[in-house]
Amino acid sequence: MFEGLTRFFGKLRAPKTLPAVLEEYESGRRHPVLPPLLVALGEFQASRPAPEREAWRALLLHLDEVTGATPTRRWLTLLVGHAERVGLNEFATTVTDWLGLMDAAACDFSPALTRGLVWLTLCLDGDAMAPVLGALAERADRKIAGRGPMSRGVVNACLRVLGSLEGDAGVVQLTRLKGVIEYRDAHHHLDRAFAGAATRRDLSVEQLEERVVPDASELNAPIGAWTPTITFEDGAPVLGWVRADGKRVRRVPAELQREHAEAVAARKATFAEFEEVLEAQTNRLERLFWTQRTISLSDFHAHSLGHPVVMLLARALVWTVGDRPALWFDGAFVDVDGKVFEPLESATVQLWHPVLATAESVAAWRRRLEALELTQPFAQVERPVFTLDDAELVGGLTRRWQGRRMRQQRLQTLCRRRQWQSTRLEPRMADVVVRAVEPYALHVMLEVAAEGPETTASGASTWLHTGALRLQSPRELKTIPAVVLSEVLLEVDGLVRGSEAAESPAANSR
Repeated sequence: MFEGLTRFFGKLRAPKTLPAVLEEYESGRRHPVLPPLLVALGEFQASRPAPEREAWRALLLHLDEVTGATPTRRWLTLLVGHAERVGLNEFATTVTDWLGLMDAAACDFSPALTRGLVWLTLCLDGDAMAPVLGALAERADRKIAGRGPMSRGVVNACLRVLGSLEGDAGVVQLTRLKGVIEYRDAHHHLDRAFAGAATRRDLSVEQLEERVVPDASELNAPIGAWTPTITFEDGAPVLGWVRADGKRVRRVPAELQREHAEAVAARKATFAEFEEVLEAQTNRLERLFWTQRTISLSDFHAHSLGHPVVMLLARALVWTVGDRPALWFDGAFVDVDGKVFEPLESATVQLWHPVLATAESVAAWRRRLEALELTQPFAQVERPVFTLDDAELVGGLTRRWQGRRMRQQRLQTLCRRRQWQSTRLEPRMADVVVRAVEPYALHVMLEVAAEGPETTASGASTWLHTGALRLQSPRELKTIPAVVLSEVLLEVDGLVRGSEAAESPAANSR
């Protein structure tokens, strides 16, 4: 109890602004009750030699003055001047350490300062800082009980800085973050960052994502007598080792761990990064169902089949090449019967979807993949397909998910992850969860209503039941590609199934 009171009164006496923190530490007073980031800044500035101290003080105070989501040109110009005066490049590791100390308490203490520290990285090596900013954005996006994300301002600042970097490292991080950021509004900033980076390169966003992919070539460099190798098990990459005489093992050989421990640790870290790249590219390829993008044959060869990472995924998928479904196998396109064919140079490539095929054709592709022992990176030939009947297409309404009982908190979590908009659901009030599907101007709305008086600690209904699913668009639904409609309904099915309290009968699918 005494320690608690001491800490409480320590907080009361602690400085409340950055200038006050710096003054206190310069005077020799210490305040461990402050957020770790503020303690680190105070101790660092106070430890600088007298000639440097004022320059660092001016830089830190300038960071604390950033206003708005994006700094003004004047603020950025002054930032560069402050960074040059302190020789910031010599302190890149220090800045990285500060970013690692950023937490909810620091964001509450000074939201401007935490955003300013993110923008400070523009004065450092972009390729080196991009992974740091990517990790910070992911951490700041994580939900904290009772408050939501650690800091939306920090997430948005990281995304903007990553999008402004000249090199490809920022785009690599943005691609990775597409699959991990849950904060819905942040995806608007992600889209803006991608659009800006693509415009500077005179590419479309899709072309940029397709072309900026690390090749992970350093993974296969030998260490001693062993060479790392990547295989796939159940669709997941596995790091193994091959000796010069052909012997293969899964675990790190004892001699390698003993004689090259640091190199092995570095290679494992590289493999962990490779796994994230592979996951991001898997998500990108699966999004082709939603965008229905067509790719020129030359671009497909150059950026998919010719890329050492994307190739691992693309060769296990079925593609429509010209008008013919095919796999890329053993250096050639082969159809479902295993016949090799050469497409025209003018042919385009599109990700094949089973909703456009007959049941017999889908079954044949399943047999072909099994015969070739190919594991797909995501469900394609095994993908459930959904179609709307004529009445549903005309009316834009289906009741096939009506009357399902769901947990509200599970639904909210899935909505955040899948970019559906959902407001807080109060007792005895009906609501909808909504997703907009571009470029078809399609709004998908699932009706939900509170069920029973039970509520969560925050006052929201614990249980929900579903109503009708509505699809609204200024264009006729029958003109929207069948693949897109199937994917929309598949995602609704995933939301409902993932939120259900108990197993319910399967929704109608083809």
